[in-house]
Amino acid sequence: MLFENRSNEKRTKRIKAENAQIHRQAIKEIPRLSKTELMLVGAALYWGEGANKIPERGYQSVAFTNSNPQMIKIFLRYVREVLQISDEKMKPGVIVHPNINPEDAKEYWAKVTNLAKEKFWFSIGVSRASKRKMPINSLPYGTAHLRVYDRKLFYRVQGQIAGIAKQIQ
Repeated sequence: MLFENRSNEKRTKRIKAENAQIHRQAIKEIPRLSKTELMLVGAALYWGEGANKIPERGYQSVAFTNSNPQMIKIFLRYVREVLQISDEKMKPGVIVHPNINPEDAKEYWAKVTNLAKEKFWFSIGVSRASKRKMPINSLPYGTAHLRVYDRKLFYRVQGQIAGIAKQIQ
């Protein structure tokens, strides 16, 4: 039994080291994104995580919500560098669970996004799926919500998504 435990520990250590090496190598496979590549990544992110439905009434806007800071950062790079939207046009917000301090969440996302904390609105929300069963620390800073009210921009992003979709038909 003792031999088996040592063997498992060695195997686990070896696999962890191998996984770390694979991860480091895969990072090197991705070069600095060109503007075209950033456009593709940004449009694909929006396709998967953005508000794609055309509202029946009201304003069309580009709206993206996520809890992953890296995803928010790359989407912001797309908005700033490809779509060339200034920070002044952005309407950032934070959606938090009732157990989260909104001011802490706004401060966190302000640092992540490099947007002024004062610009962030907040909302307390609990999804129907979680039914208030969400672990208390699952989203310690809530979810960032980025929105730009601009009809032309909305249709531009939708066109980029259609261009990607056209490639797979």
